[in-house]
Amino acid sequence: MLVKGPQGEVVDSDIDRLRSLTNGELKAEIAELVSSIVGGLNRVDQRLLRQQLLPALTVLRQRLRRGEWQNFLESIRLNPATVRSWRARERVTTRDVLSLLGEPPPTRRRKAREEVSEPVWRELAEAGKRLAKSVASGANPSYTRRLARELLQAFKDVEL
Repeated sequence: MLVKGPQGEVVDSDIDRLRSLTNGELKAEIAELVSSIVGGLNRVDQRLLRQQLLPALTVLRQRLRRGEWQNFLESIRLNPATVRSWRARERVTTRDVLSLLGEPPPTRRRKAREEVSEPVWRELAEAGKRLAKSVASGANPSYTRRLARELLQAFKDVEL
């Protein structure tokens, strides 16, 4: 669908139009959408939510830091938890439609973990053993804490 953007440029979809807005214009549009909801936020029209409000909120969410995002939602009397639940419901609906169409559901890619070599495992096990002995014997607390910090750092370095 071709529409005119705020400066008169033609954009080919509503998402592109939303992305072409400044943060202030986008915030004003979202506030206007929220204020136009009749009957309270408990009974939001799903079509309005799906086609206008959620896309605008998504674009703005990508631009703002978390604290600023939360403050904006509260300023227009939206509970951040409510917005998260709306987004979650839309994701479930999208997965259901995709499965009805025979497409596999989208999956998140996880980073592949590197294999940890045998000597590294041995070193970690030895460090754990030293720490356990220190705790069991009631050794110097500062020494025990140092061993614990070193062990935690070693685990962090191997990214387990």
